[in-house]
Amino acid sequence: MNTAATILAGAYDYRLVALSVVIAISASYAALDLAGRVTAARGWTRGVWMDGGAVQYTLLKHEAESRRNLYDGLSQKLKEAGVLASLRSSDSGGHAVEIAKKHHGPIHTPID
Repeated sequence: MNTAATILAGAYDYRLVALSVVIAISASYAALDLAGRVTAARGWTRGVWMDGGAVQYTLLKHEAESRRNLYDGLSQKLKEAGVLASLRSSDSGGHAVEIAKKHHGPIHTPID
């Protein structure tokens, strides 16, 4: 059950933490080295580097947008499923509002 008092317990594998730090440092070095090469390039070579970067940026942007749309769609479906599940589990027989029944004749209510 999800409550505000739910405690999250976690454990870390220090070998994986160290590996992730090494990967992050390597990726940073590679990015800085690549930026230096683009800056040092002259003439048509620089244009090729810039065009390649623009193409990569466009591809990543489209991928991020499609993933965002997928996430939004799934999130909406989960919200709808949650509403339907709560309606099905309620005592109202699956309706948000109970349907009124037509009574014929006077209604007698006991008065205490």
